Amino acid sequence: VIGYLADNSPDLLLSVLACTGLTVVAGGRGGRSVDDTNVLPAMINGRWTPTEIERALRPSSSSDYIPERGDGVHVTIVLYGMGYRRAAEEAVGLMNNSHAQNHGKNASHFAVALSLPELAQKYYSTSTENINASCAPNGMQ
Repeated sequence: VIGYLADNSPDLLLSVLACTGLTVVAGGRGGRSVDDTNVLPAMINGRWTPTEIERALRPSSSSDYIPERGDGVHVTIVLYGMGYRRAAEEAVGLMNNSHAQNHGKNASHFAVALSLPELAQKYYSTSTENINASCAPNGMQ
């Protein structure tokens, strides 16, 4: 699961669009064939508390992966925008602690919080500055 906790932006839109068509192919373990891993995007409400985010993104007990069955690992990535770092990191901490308490050494889920890159904002602000400078009358900047 890739959870998005950010304000609307071109970067958010591009990342979500890329995520919807993404299927990760990884080598199997223990003689198993190559497995397809589905990537599920999830939009997170910016008003939610870290506890609500954790509750929404954690795997349900009916779909928990059990390593003894060879099911693999459930990974949650929370991509956060400006102003959401604390909430994202707290939610990830809650997810990791909750799963470890319930499954001990057999923990088959982990979560991580990463900053959503702001590539479009960087290029947008540079291009608008250039446009504004080129549109200014001579001698005025």
